[in-house]
Amino acid sequence: MKQSPDRRRNPRNIQVWSGRLLVDGLILDCAVSNVAEKGLKVITETGIDLPEEAIIEYPDGSTRRCSVRWRRQNEVGLRLLD
Repeated sequence: MKQSPDRRRNPRNIQVWSGRLLVDGLILDCAVSNVAEKGLKVITETGIDLPEEAIIEYPDGSTRRCSVRWRRQNEVGLRLLD
C-alpha cells in the first residue's frame, strides 16, 4: 500500500496523556494522542459535541484556550489559540 505524503505545516509528535477539557462550566476527560506546535488531537467519549472553543488542561495543571478545527467521531483536532 502506497503511503500518501504528509502535507502538514507542523510535524506531529505522538504523545499520549490524559487531559481535561473545560467547556461551559463542565469538565470532560480526554486523551491527547498527538501534539503539534499549534494544535492537539484529542479523543473524547463518543457522543460528546464540543462547542467551537474550549480550554484544555494539561497534566501539570496549566491551561490553554483552543478552538475545534475538525471532528471525526470521537476524535477532535484542536488549534491552540494562546
